[in-house]
Amino acid sequence: MRKLTFIFGLLVLWSCGKDGEKGTGNGSIDFTVKIDTMMVDSKGEILMAGSNLYMSDLSKDKRYLYKFDEKQYLLEMIDLENLELVRKIQFEKDGPNGLGTFLNFFTYISEDEYAFSSFMNSLIVNEKGERIWEFNFRNQKFEGEQLKEGEDLSPGYTFTKGKDEFYTRISNHPEHSNFIAKVNTTDNTVKRIEIPQFEKLKDFQIHMEMEGRGMMTLHPSIDFHPWNEDLIISNSIFNEVIIYKSKEDTVIGRNFESQLTPNGKTANFKTLVSSQEEMGAEYGKMNSQIEFGPFLFDEPNNRYYRLSHISKMNPDGEFENADVFLTIFDNDLQMIGETKINDYIKSPSSSHFAKGGAIWLHENVEDELGFIRIKILEN
Repeated sequence: MRKLTFIFGLLVLWSCGKDGEKGTGNGSIDFTVKIDTMMVDSKGEILMAGSNLYMSDLSKDKRYLYKFDEKQYLLEMIDLENLELVRKIQFEKDGPNGLGTFLNFFTYISEDEYAFSSFMNSLIVNEKGERIWEFNFRNQKFEGEQLKEGEDLSPGYTFTKGKDEFYTRISNHPEHSNFIAKVNTTDNTVKRIEIPQFEKLKDFQIHMEMEGRGMMTLHPSIDFHPWNEDLIISNSIFNEVIIYKSKEDTVIGRNFESQLTPNGKTANFKTLVSSQEEMGAEYGKMNSQIEFGPFLFDEPNNRYYRLSHISKMNPDGEFENADVFLTIFDNDLQMIGETKINDYIKSPSSSHFAKGGAIWLHENVEDELGFIRIKILEN
């Protein structure tokens, strides 16, 4: 812990040049990007958040980070203001209050409500592990409108209005689906919403078909983010945002033009393969192109940030470094600035978030939890 304390005291380990990196854009804002690195005090505990932030979420005020340790069924609560571990909450795996096995998704609902999901089921529990709500993605029977035969709900979902409503994608494996679902958990109803912009994503799916062993499919990443009373939908393939207007029940698409990166991937790979090795090779071709991250809302500045990157392969064919780009959007989702971040050359992890005028990225420092902050400063 002596080494951790030493690093923890150095809040600024490096910055993007002496004066930071100036951003460019479409004539909107003049800003500078600076980088610092921080360490979290684990209080002498083993902190699994140090190795990764898989299955983690923020509290509504973004003060606390919750990371679920799927090996020990512990929920780690980390204070991001004081950069320290606050507590660990123990849950059961089996028994009447057990969370079950093969968990792959965690969502913070409130101070005493947490959602856990597997590929089949989701449940919300309190700190004592008592079940408050349960849901089956495959066999749920709704009031009124139903899913069509062969359709399922994706376990990757986004709650809105507390736990009363969530959005997720509708799948129809192995067919491509252009629909999402709006599920009201109070009335137990589902609404199918067609997203025409999803049609072009079907060219960026890679199917692996092996005789006698079925099929597996890699899909583009799709992110949902609440926006006022509406929903923002973005994807990793194209420089765009899709807005679902809930009251009007309409879908609006908006394309952006970058001066620094391509505005989408090209389908320069095979979409049907017959082995894991071949799937990995074709996925590598797709992954070496521009990758657009999720929209991150920064409350103090009333803006959205998004990181994009282009991964680079080393001579051995492994992804090593990346060119990373920051794009800034105003609260109306208009693009107002962009820059290349020259001093951050790693592919951003999927668990990064915006807080206090900065983007926070997980950094593993000898299995201790650290964060790299990309701070956006308007000139």
